[in-house]
Amino acid sequence: RGGGGAKAALHPRLSKMPPPHSKDPCAWVPSRQSLFHDYLNVATLFVLGATGLLQCLRGGWSYLTSLHAKELNDALSYALLAYMACDFVWIAKEGTRVVKTPHSITIHHVLICVMVGDALWTPSHHYYTALLVPLELNTVLLISRRLVDFNALGHSLFYLSWVYFRLIHFPVFAIYSAPSAVARHLPTGPSFLPSRDAHDPNLVSWLSLLVIIYLQCDWSFALVCSWLRARAGHTFTAANKADKYL
Repeated sequence: RGGGGAKAALHPRLSKMPPPHSKDPCAWVPSRQSLFHDYLNVATLFVLGATGLLQCLRGGWSYLTSLHAKELNDALSYALLAYMACDFVWIAKEGTRVVKTPHSITIHHVLICVMVGDALWTPSHHYYTALLVPLELNTVLLISRRLVDFNALGHSLFYLSWVYFRLIHFPVFAIYSAPSAVARHLPTGPSFLPSRDAHDPNLVSWLSLLVIIYLQCDWSFALVCSWLRARAGHTFTAANKADKYL
């Protein structure tokens, strides 16, 4: 390929054209606004995810669930709510000019807000947000891998954190936090988990968690499909790049 053609294929984000109004998701074209949205998300979500992870590692489970950690846990919940609300308004207003799949992402944001609401409404659940928000570190990798070229280590971190946070951590937490009326019909959680909280989560919040897990599985399927397309093509094209947008 000529130099100009290769540059256009490797940098589709530089296109000034708005995304086409097509029902084919592969036809979606990133814009300058989506690029700005990505960089802003990387910075914001890294701070939120890292704060949650440090809170979890700071003093173990006994500290995370204690009243000493409640103030910071609540602050993290409010910060996450603010981010979700602002991003929801942005995506709802701009749609595909910002993200490839605005409907699923806005639904995800609403569900997260419902879950965070339970962490704030039920004092004994204040640690829920800190326990779940480290997943956003994987989101940072998800966004970063389409902004820069990952090496083997970067790809490994991305896929391993995706499997752990989205396909293991959240489902295990769903079992752990299930309402007592539901928990008796579920398999017993892993032995390393502490005893369940005596206060049941809000049922709507727990159902929201189940829908989020469904979305995670759906996005995982899309991720596997994009990986298979990239392996089948054996070349890096603009279409492969577009596959990195879920």
